[in-house]
Amino acid sequence: MTAPTLAERYSKAIFRSDFGALSELRHADFAARWPQSGEVVRGHDHWVEITQRYPQSGGDIGAISGGEKLTVTRIKTPMPFGPPIFAMSGGGDTFTFQGQIRYPDGSLFHVVAICDVESGKVIRETAYFCEPFDPPEWRADLVELESET
Repeated sequence: MTAPTLAERYSKAIFRSDFGALSELRHADFAARWPQSGEVVRGHDHWVEITQRYPQSGGDIGAISGGEKLTVTRIKTPMPFGPPIFAMSGGGDTFTFQGQIRYPDGSLFHVVAICDVESGKVIRETAYFCEPFDPPEWRADLVELESET
């Protein structure tokens, strides 16, 4: 499987909560790292259990692009955290996706996930989450504001 194909299948499986597909795409030694909380989830089954315990909400994938013409359009998903993904890029042994997730309490966070590949499967996924903030007035004349999509 090529890196772009793995990245596309993996992202679709995550945002559709397709645990069977994820199991096939993840390495036997898979681990998910969440540096902000200091947690490491060892194994696909533990990741699935955490996802299933999380309060559910809907979501969709926005445009995914990057590495060797990887492209996906909007897809409605049952992802527990309700994310639209903004971009995906990479190839070879690493791919990265970035976007936003909306938690069941309505709070919006940006997410960047870095996925490492070994033997054609995702062995490690490191996800960073951060809350948006209003830009400070003191630098307003030096920046442009991105429009929300």
